[in-house]
Amino acid sequence: MSSVIGESLLEECKSIAEGIRSNLIAMLRGYHRLGNLLLQNDIKGGRIRWLATQLGQGFSPTTLYRCRKFAQEYPVLGAFIKERGMVSWRKVSNAILVSRPRTDFNALKNRNEVQIVIEGLEHPFKLPPKVLVYYKYARQKGYEGDVGDFISEAVDDFFVRRGLGLGVLYRTGPP
Repeated sequence: MSSVIGESLLEECKSIAEGIRSNLIAMLRGYHRLGNLLLQNDIKGGRIRWLATQLGQGFSPTTLYRCRKFAQEYPVLGAFIKERGMVSWRKVSNAILVSRPRTDFNALKNRNEVQIVIEGLEHPFKLPPKVLVYYKYARQKGYEGDVGDFISEAVDDFFVRRGLGLGVLYRTGPP
């Protein structure tokens, strides 16, 4: 299965991921190093989603895209630290990489909502225009997933940030 990005690259990414988890001091350096690896090896799209599944908890596709963006915007980590003085990944991620666009939400009220119909759901649902605004902004900032991935990753991040996990249990026999 590791043939998607190569065995040695996968092992190097896993090693970096473990270092980030176990050593808070090295966290910023680890995210930056991981981002550089992703950039150098042009890991994005489906390959970044696959890598996220291999790295496990804390390394969603969104996090990996943010690592890429961090390394892209600040190729030299020392320059970033000198300029920003931040050492927290959360601050880096929120302040630099995912700063939200200024949106006139009153103007959005006048725009039509997008109605989504999914087979198997009893009723269609409406996607608020601001979701599409955020998605378009994310695309401008380098996000490469489709709108479905964007929504899915936003929901995943919501639960992860609150320390909640979701699972699906399948029953194979009678209750």
